[in-house]
Amino acid sequence: MNEDDEKARKSLIDALQKEKKTSQDITKKPKINIGSTSINNEKEVIGESSGNKITLISKIGDLRIKKHTFLQKGEYDKAKEVAERIIHIAKKGGMLSSVSDEEAEIKKIQDNIDKKKNIMILKRKFKVLKRDYEKWVSQQNIPRSHNMLQEFIEEYKDLDGFDSIREIKDLDIRDKKLWVKYRAKNR
Repeated sequence: MNEDDEKARKSLIDALQKEKKTSQDITKKPKINIGSTSINNEKEVIGESSGNKITLISKIGDLRIKKHTFLQKGEYDKAKEVAERIIHIAKKGGMLSSVSDEEAEIKKIQDNIDKKKNIMILKRKFKVLKRDYEKWVSQQNIPRSHNMLQEFIEEYKDLDGFDSIREIKDLDIRDKKLWVKYRAKNR
C-alpha cells in the first residue's frame, strides 16, 4: 500500500468514527427542540448529524405540520417558505421523494398565491368599474353601462379566481335585468 492509499484509508476510518460518535451522541440525547433547527441547543439538524435519517424525518414531519397550518390559514407565502426549508433538509438527507413531493406542493402553493393576487387585483378594478357603472345607470345610459360591464367580464373571466368574486356575479345579474328592460322598452 502506498502513502496516498494509507492516508485515504486513515481519513475514511476517522470519518466513520466521527459519524459513529455523532450517532451515539444523538442517541444519548434524544431531545429535539420542535420548531427550531437544533438538538440540545448544540448541533444543527443539517450540520454534523445529517446522516441521522430519523432526526431529519422527524424535523420534516414537524415542518409539514407547520406548513399545513399555514395552508389552512391561507398564509401561502409562509407555507411556501416552510416547504422550501423541507426541500433543503430532504436534499441534505438524500430523501429525493420528499424533495419531489415538496416541489409539487410548492407549485400548488404558488398557484394559490397567484389566485389570491388575481382576486385582489380584480376586486380593485371592479371597484372602479362599479363606480363608473353606477354613474352611467343613474344617467340612464344603460347601453354604456352594459357594454362597460360586459367588456370587463370578457377581459377577466379567464383569470383564476374570477368566479369567486360574488360582487361581479351580482352586478352581472342586475345588469342583465336592466338590459332586458332597456331592450324591451326601446324596440
